[in-house]
Amino acid sequence: MLYNKYKTWLKGINNDETDYKASDMRVKNYLTQMNQDDTIRKMLGLRMLQDGIIDKGLFDIMLLKNIRNYF
Repeated sequence: MLYNKYKTWLKGINNDETDYKASDMRVKNYLTQMNQDDTIRKMLGLRMLQDGIIDKGLFDIMLLKNIRNYF
């Protein structure tokens, strides 16, 4: 599983005993808060469009889905 590879990699670069569960929960809370902010979602969508991660059609769908929330 990719998460296990990630944990192994983290242990390799961090020799101290870090509380990974607490760290992961902080990241999860941060990402959840970001997902609730319309401005950040639009900025991330534009960045993914610019970097070629998503195409224009998918970005339009994401944008139209967000516009639906305003009505």
